[in-house]
Amino acid sequence: MSKLQELIRARSIAAASNTPPPGPSPKPPHHVTITSTSLEDAQQRVEDARARLAQAEAGGPALPDEAGLQHAVEAATPRSAAPRDPQAHYPAARASLQAALGERTFIPAKELRLLIGAELGLARVAWAHVEAVASEVPGWGLDLTGLKRNVVPPASGAGMQEPLPFTDPGPAAALTTAAPTAAAPTAAALTTAAPTAAAPTAAAPTAAAGFMLLVDVGVVQAPPGWKLQTMEAYLAPIITRYEASVGGPAFLRDFRAGERTVAHMAGLDLPADGTVLLVDSGNSVWKEVSQALVPRASGILRGTR
Repeated sequence: MSKLQELIRARSIAAASNTPPPGPSPKPPHHVTITSTSLEDAQQRVEDARARLAQAEAGGPALPDEAGLQHAVEAATPRSAAPRDPQAHYPAARASLQAALGERTFIPAKELRLLIGAELGLARVAWAHVEAVASEVPGWGLDLTGLKRNVVPPASGAGMQEPLPFTDPGPAAALTTAAPTAAAPTAAALTTAAPTAAAPTAAAPTAAAGFMLLVDVGVVQAPPGWKLQTMEAYLAPIITRYEASVGGPAFLRDFRAGERTVAHMAGLDLPADGTVLLVDSGNSVWKEVSQALVPRASGILRGTR
């Protein structure tokens, strides 16, 4: 302890007097070389590196293994050709996008960037490129959420009635059919027609009715012409397709990747028109699926848990 205290006292005295402490002084590393930092010397080193590179490519002596020489050669090596012009490939990207549309009605913005970036040769696609390529696709509209079809055709012919062909009855037939209607109704006709006119008729949902969400709401019977479906039954075929593609459970992926993928697939395969979807907000996948279903639902009714 006494020797240690003497060494500490000697170092303190040396630090106060700006003199080197006792003991051997550290030597600089052997790999550190002192070079000039002037601009002329730097340019001369680049020219020498280019000359040695030209000699090596012409079959001359190989480059010596010197520290920093390879870096100088790589810095002096000219870059590849001019960068690819994305605007020249807009027509090819638009044609590839139209071929990928198929029967789909909506393509998210993230998928748009991937499709267009693959054709333009860009790893990161700016939104200006997406607008230039996707905004001119006929029959589709572009916004910040993605590409949407302007006119959505009905999924099937169910619930749709063909209009009856129009035939002109002529002036004589029009007068013949209109004459009884213009006659004054009798008392018996008024008595029997009154209850019939007051009876309400339930109209079946059309193809544009969409679907409704009932979150934490218990119902006994759906509205006339609508059908009830639980969210679990709706997501069952979607989860089955996803698990078949990845070869494992859907909800054991890292960072909730399975839930997000199922929600994306649900946004591409919405519930059928005229469906009342019963949702339990306690379901673990509802947090992601709600982001795909809520903006597209025709009506939402929320309850309390």
